[in-house]
Amino acid sequence: MSGLDRLGLSDNTLVYFTSDNGAHLEEKGVHGEVDGGSNGILKGGKTHGAVDGGIRLPSSVRFPGKIPSNSVIEEPTWQMDMFPTIAHLIGASTPKDRIIDGKNIINLLQGKEKITPHEFFFHYCDIVHAVRYRPRTGNKIWKLVFYMPNYLPGKTVCYFGCLCRDCVKLEKPELYELTSDPGERNPLDIDSSREYKKLVTIMTKAKEDHEKTVVHVQQQLSIYNSLWRPHMQPCCNFPYCSCEDSKYKNYEYKF
Repeated sequence: MSGLDRLGLSDNTLVYFTSDNGAHLEEKGVHGEVDGGSNGILKGGKTHGAVDGGIRLPSSVRFPGKIPSNSVIEEPTWQMDMFPTIAHLIGASTPKDRIIDGKNIINLLQGKEKITPHEFFFHYCDIVHAVRYRPRTGNKIWKLVFYMPNYLPGKTVCYFGCLCRDCVKLEKPELYELTSDPGERNPLDIDSSREYKKLVTIMTKAKEDHEKTVVHVQQQLSIYNSLWRPHMQPCCNFPYCSCEDSKYKNYEYKF
């Protein structure tokens, strides 16, 4: 932020500050103290698949003169929204040959729209573990969970982290109303209400329709793709391949 001020760019820059996951509940210090943070009332944490403690995060946005200050938006969005939002702001177009999961949220940020442009969110851990549904009317947000982390008995943590491959498929999906139960403590009895049954049907169909659009791509973080390739490493001091460019030797970074 100081760098933007120094360069005179503060009033013409969108700043979006968030995190990529919730607190890591299994991270412990040398004396057993929890070092990974807290997710408050939210259930679970980092690596826990679709549990909100691992994926629901606060965000701060600053865009002077473009979005109102000191405003709070409680509608769900996700980080992929930044791609089409920034493209819109700079007058660029997004690709037309593929489905873009993000949506332009500038009208939501400016208060011109009151609800998220997303009707459904699909939460992955290798595969879809849960669907979040924000109906176009009302203020309730629903979540239908298909897989849960393989937690230690009586706890909501794993040993060092919960692996996607170890997650447990529920015999029957669990439905939560997140507005009144953000901690996902009280799954609703789906068979007790015609409304609940209808919601499950809507969300299950949305999941199935979404999965039909997913195209298989090469795993970018496979073992092969992660191997060191020495022939691709620049080498300016063979065989040591370490050197210093005099052009940057005395350069000082100021932020």
